[in-house]
Amino acid sequence: MQGPLTLYTTSYEPHITRDTVSFTVADTSKVFEIKTRATTAGGSVTSGTAMFVLASVPQKPAPPTNDPLVTNDTQIRVLYGTVLPNDGGSPILDI
Repeated sequence: MQGPLTLYTTSYEPHITRDTVSFTVADTSKVFEIKTRATTAGGSVTSGTAMFVLASVPQKPAPPTNDPLVTNDTQIRVLYGTVLPNDGGSPILDI
């Protein structure tokens, strides 16, 4: 697991501070932790830790093909390609 990701911000009251973090391909499969802290004149509170794994984008599947050995005037058989090596474990959607 990676160490905590620390972003330094300057606090203004009242103000919402937003930070953006950019990830690269080198960050794929790494575990990241995120916490949020809110601070007001009355004090501050920190959220629980949210953990996530940065996943890669799955490869585009091959288009389905017609099975000419079965398809005729009354029936059709459609073949879907093999599972891609970089599917990230995702099922095929929107068939």
